[in-house]
Amino acid sequence: MKSKHLLRKIPALEALASEMVGDGQTPNVFFVTVEGRVSLVTRSVRLAYETWSRLHVLHRESAIEDRINGTIADVTYEAGRRIVTDDVRNFGFNI
Repeated sequence: MKSKHLLRKIPALEALASEMVGDGQTPNVFFVTVEGRVSLVTRSVRLAYETWSRLHVLHRESAIEDRINGTIADVTYEAGRRIVTDDVRNFGFNI
């Protein structure tokens, strides 16, 4: 069963993410999105990664994005195939 609070779009968070993701500024902030909606904003890469890991196990389209790099991990679906990209460690984060 899908949780309603994860699917609700919060305009203030959406605007914050649109403005900050990939802007290269500090402090770094991590955004976890579920099906295109921001569900978590945190300064902790570990919390972002743990949250994203739980979501993608549920086979939900999700991502981690940050201010410095943009998208660092995501789950997408193409032609019915689930594609998981996890570059968190490649960007130098120690989780």
